[in-house]
Amino acid sequence: MRFYFYSQAVDESGVTR
Repeated sequence: MRFYFYSQAVDESGVTR
């Protein structure tokens, strides 16, 4: 369950980093 953790990064750049 770490996809939700990337939610913040995804919103900033649009990619899961």
